Amino acid sequence: MDTQEKAGKSSTVVITRERCKGCGYCVYFCAKGVLAMSEETNQKGYLLPAVVDEAKCSGCRLCEAICPDFTLRVITTNSEEEEE
Repeated sequence: MDTQEKAGKSSTVVITRERCKGCGYCVYFCAKGVLAMSEETNQKGYLLPAVVDEAKCSGCRLCEAICPDFTLRVITTNSEEEEE
């Protein structure tokens, strides 16, 4: 995918709070700094990651791939289609 193709796409990170065990892998491996650990906990008492700057998300899906509990999902949409 080249730069022009990426420019027309936006990505959203969705975190399933109930599944997260607070390992922090998604935060550590995010090269763009989209995620950070928060002070918020889920029902099991685990600290949760939070999306701190979604605009930086390149849609690489590394957070999805690295998560041992399948907690994250990246949804990429074509912003040109949204405008129509």
